[in-house]
Amino acid sequence: MARLAADTLMDRLAHGDPQALSALYDRYAGIVNALVLEMVPNGENAEQILQVVFLQAWREAQSYDARDGSPMAWLCGMARARALERPSAHSQNENPSSTSTAHPLAAQHRAPTATL
Repeated sequence: MARLAADTLMDRLAHGDPQALSALYDRYAGIVNALVLEMVPNGENAEQILQVVFLQAWREAQSYDARDGSPMAWLCGMARARALERPSAHSQNENPSSTSTAHPLAAQHRAPTATL
């Protein structure tokens, strides 16, 4: 498929053109993957997120609105949301006895304890 303008590509994707999905992936997967890898250092988890993002793009292409941003911004927004949903490798390896429902940063902001 020749390089299409972003609006044409998204229009074709919204109409269920699988070649448009392939072109979208070829054009933006590297950028989206780089973003995900910054947020989720585990390559396997990043690859899963990348796949989910492009599946979501396929399913929700009709909801894309160019007035809200470029296809890259749309995909990166989805990727960011997915990466934030996934627990970090660090939190998965924590001692189970120390798990808490508190925000992970809460431990950094505990009140100092007095020592006598």
